[in-house]
Formats: sequence, C-alpha cells, structure tokens
Amino acid sequence: MQATRKLASFLRPYWLWAILAPLMMMLEVTMDLAQPWLIERIIDEGIARQDIALVMRTGGIMVA
Repeated sequence: MQATRKLASFLRPYWLWAILAPLMMMLEVTMDLAQPWLIERIIDEGIARQDIALVMRTGGIMVA
C-alpha cells in the first residue's frame, strides 16, 4: 500500500500522460487489427471489381 502511494506521488505531475498513454495504445492496437480487414476489402472489392478509387481510398486510410 505504501509503495502504491509513493508511486502515485511520482505520477501526479504526469497524470494527463498517464491517462493518455494507455488510451493511445488501445487506439494503436485497434488500428493494427483493422489492417487485415482493410487489405481484404482492397482485394475482394477493389481489385476483383477493378475499382481503383476504392483501392486508392482504402490505401489512403491505411497510410493515415
């Protein structure tokens, strides 16, 4: 319990970063998991139907 209080006292000046860091990591994991779905969409819908606009738009989303 005492160690937790000491850690909290060190963390107090950085409370915003302590909250933002895990949230950003969850966002990063979500984006990483979306990559296969976006590639599937490019292949199944864009390339199969020869829709270059969809390929470019989805590729742009992947880069962003």
